[in-house]
Amino acid sequence: MGICEGEIKQMQSCYNINQGLKDYLRRIERKTALLIAVSCQLGAMISNCTDAEINALKKYGYYLGMAFQITDDILDFVASEEILGKPVGSDIRQGVITLPAIYALKYGERRHELGPMLSSPAVCHNNADDIIEMITDTDGIDYAYYVSNRFADKAVHQLDRLPDMAGKDSLLTIAEFISGRKY
Repeated sequence: MGICEGEIKQMQSCYNINQGLKDYLRRIERKTALLIAVSCQLGAMISNCTDAEINALKKYGYYLGMAFQITDDILDFVASEEILGKPVGSDIRQGVITLPAIYALKYGERRHELGPMLSSPAVCHNNADDIIEMITDTDGIDYAYYVSNRFADKAVHQLDRLPDMAGKDSLLTIAEFISGRKY
């Protein structure tokens, strides 16, 4: 249910420049983190893990999902279309306000110009490249990477709660990949 709520909330919040960090994190939690958390939880349950291990793996999946979605949102600004497999700036063109944009709206030198642009569907669609440049000229990308890496670190720390077991090294590798991925 939460996953559906996340997608609906994202659609409802398009072009809404009054979103803050808390709104964004709640949205991506429902959209992505819960799916990965439940997947890890179910895998642990099927593997007959203890309750403590199930809980650790669920939290690992949650934090990994948060890191994954934030990194995915960053890549929409900085990756190439060939690497992404979709047009760069597709979130902006669709009015999806992600963490780098939230940062730019709050701290960017051109935030007063950026706000009206991001709240207009026509402007977002027709001037996406200019909007992307305004956002990437701030520290919003670096800030988003910082937040993503914090979630990835939290995921890794959940693995410390697990005994040495099959797949633990793979889970660590996945967390490291997510925080540094370029596609």
